[in-house]
Amino acid sequence: MGALLIIFNKQEKRLGYFAAGTLVAQDEQPIATASFPISDALAERLLEKVDFSLMLPDDFAV
Repeated sequence: MGALLIIFNKQEKRLGYFAAGTLVAQDEQPIATASFPISDALAERLLEKVDFSLMLPDDFAV
């Protein structure tokens, strides 16, 4: 039952957390940096086909 609460709850709280009224804090840490080369020709083709104007700075970081 506890696993179901974690899966189907936005706050990812277990039953004990609900009973105690505690807050769940999560810290996300990157596993590794994504660094891979892209050829100039591929970059040009990508810029022609994709509209990046709606992307936010955080989207580029991903």
